[in-house]
Amino acid sequence: MFCLERSPPLPRKMFTEREKNIYKKAKGEELFEQIMYHLDIVEKDYFGLRFMDSAQVPHWLDVTKSIKKQVKIGPPYCLHMRVKFYSSEPNNLHEELTRYLFVLQLKQDILSGKLECPFDTAVELAAFSLQGGNAGNVAPGPASR
Repeated sequence: MFCLERSPPLPRKMFTEREKNIYKKAKGEELFEQIMYHLDIVEKDYFGLRFMDSAQVPHWLDVTKSIKKQVKIGPPYCLHMRVKFYSSEPNNLHEELTRYLFVLQLKQDILSGKLECPFDTAVELAAFSLQGGNAGNVAPGPASR
């Protein structure tokens, strides 16, 4: 049995926590593919599953290896779906869901302090985020009064 969480949390219509029953000797790929299918994520190369060891050190799940041999705490095993690789060209992301998950991950990483962000840039990103949630286009640059 696995306890799967999405970090950062997804809207309620998508799962935030889900239990999956998988053969105990299953490889990480089986679980990863089930999650990507469930969330309808096409551009899955950017994502991965992460877990914490007993010392609370994060590790990425190796999809080629058995889950049981990697995750020593459990069952249930608690895994977090996160962005594993950021695209150097965000314009190359084709799926809206992938772009949305990237924004959620970046937002969480900035708020938690994992990513440093100058204050001016943080204000501009917050404005883009707010405007992106509403109808209308966002024009980069200083705001006009």
